[in-house]
Amino acid sequence: IKIADLGISKLLNDPFELSFTYCGTPINMAPEILNRVSYNFKADIWSFGTILYEMLIGESPFKHSKTKSDLKFSHKNFIFVNNRMQSFSKDCLRFINLCMTYN
Repeated sequence: IKIADLGISKLLNDPFELSFTYCGTPINMAPEILNRVSYNFKADIWSFGTILYEMLIGESPFKHSKTKSDLKFSHKNFIFVNNRMQSFSKDCLRFINLCMTYN
């Protein structure tokens, strides 16, 4: 799956290669990118989870975050609850949760 809203991207040649590039849309950034620490392809999985959530619900899971500090707090305290999600399968909800699990 390829979803792009970025004018910039970076290709990692090795799945174990780490990147330090700070780029992307902050509201969709994985916590490690936002915190400016090394990351790998797993950061893309987080971003995919936020985009999938937004495609299904119509709003970002972090829509109330106005600053990067708000986003960092929201990432640490993310609770996946939305009344509009009741019509989605448990597998769909589990998949989004797994995408957006910071480990």
